[in-house]
Amino acid sequence: NTVLKRSDLPRPAGAIPDLSTVEGGDAMAQALIQAEMLSLLKHDAHAYPVAEPENSKKKKSKKRKKETSTEEVTLDIVPEDASDQAKNMLQEETEQLMHEKICQAKEGNPDFTSEHDVLNAMARAAVEVSREGASKLFYQEEKGCFVESSDELEALKTEFQTIREAAMALRKKNDKISTKLGVKNGGYIKRTKTLQEDMFQNFAQTQNHRIEGAVFRSLAAMENRGATQRTEGLQDELAALESQEAKMQKQYGDLLLEKKRLMASLKTA
Repeated sequence: NTVLKRSDLPRPAGAIPDLSTVEGGDAMAQALIQAEMLSLLKHDAHAYPVAEPENSKKKKSKKRKKETSTEEVTLDIVPEDASDQAKNMLQEETEQLMHEKICQAKEGNPDFTSEHDVLNAMARAAVEVSREGASKLFYQEEKGCFVESSDELEALKTEFQTIREAAMALRKKNDKISTKLGVKNGGYIKRTKTLQEDMFQNFAQTQNHRIEGAVFRSLAAMENRGATQRTEGLQDELAALESQEAKMQKQYGDLLLEKKRLMASLKTA
């Protein structure tokens, strides 16, 4: 089993029990299984000894602890044929057991018409049990594992405290990284700020120029309309003056003729 080879799991040294005596039914099979389990435990205890924690190195005691040694156990090599045969036997036993369970479920519930319905019901039941068990667990930071929650409020407080501490640690880490980046890339940051200010100024000037251009185009259109109206008014005034001038010149000519006629009449008299 790969779990037995994990060095991070706690495994006390010298605490392997004696499982040679077995009571109850199927004594021979249980004795064989427990003897094999005992040999595996002894083999792993010798092959993967428990490492001393780092804290114990700092605190040195004056008295030397007795070194614990474990007995080396050589495991028998299982032939490939025997392993395949064991797997087949387990598979057959599993299929037989599943067949019995399916038959019992069909007999107990008439709604089950096929094996597929029974398997779906078993899967749903397994999911519900798993959810129910998981809902009763919460992660405890002090123990570093999931434990059952007897008090939901206490579990929520512990979870909140853990999340807050993790958030504070992450914030401190982010602040340190931000400070380091600020020191390392200070010149680039200043240059970026200067470029941003220039970009904002240029953008503001461009917007002002666009507004001024729109205002000037509107004024030009108004001036064109006003100039056209003024030109038409001046043309009308000029035509009126020309007509009045023609009338005055005609009246002046008539008066000259009248003057000449009067002068001529005076000379003859």
